[in-house]
Amino acid sequence: MKKKIIIVGGGGHAYSILDILIRNNLKKYIFGYIDSRETSLPLKYIGNDEILKNFNKKNYILVNGIGVNIELREKVYSKFEKEYN
Repeated sequence: MKKKIIIVGGGGHAYSILDILIRNNLKKYIFGYIDSRETSLPLKYIGNDEILKNFNKKNYILVNGIGVNIELREKVYSKFEKEYN
């Protein structure tokens, strides 16, 4: 894998996603996370989703780390599904 991973969200579900990625030996590919604000997720905070406009979409994979708020999760998925894997 040459693409870097960005986790979308910085809450509890993002912690679970981070744990899954680490357990699957993908930690070296994790670039950081985006959220509306910096949280305690032990990764590099990149900024909010607007920052993604500055990234080459071919080089990154987004992982949806939004859990409980299903409406927000679906909204984020719909926003990025065609641009990112």
